[in-house]
Amino acid sequence: MSTEYDPTEYTDEHVFENMDELFGLLVTAGILEQKGPRLSTFYILYQKINEGCKCHTKARLEQALEGYKDLKNLNLSAKMAMKRHLYVKKIVFKQNGEVLFEL
Repeated sequence: MSTEYDPTEYTDEHVFENMDELFGLLVTAGILEQKGPRLSTFYILYQKINEGCKCHTKARLEQALEGYKDLKNLNLSAKMAMKRHLYVKKIVFKQNGEVLFEL
């Protein structure tokens, strides 16, 4: 397969049901460094959810969720890199059963 994006070789979509699934992919696939600052920010915020005082866990969870939602603003090269990695034409990002956005 060439390194060019060829949507004819890809499935229709990949759905992240929640930010936990995306974080799991980033950890297992080792693709974070290719995706730019927004994914890095989300990754760091998610990692910190259970760090520190438990009284601030809810606030850290909200920050991670905002980082997840901000992924809708990924630059074109980051979007294309994610699609190539997942072999899909479209990526759907959901949380609590609600579609937040699609790339």
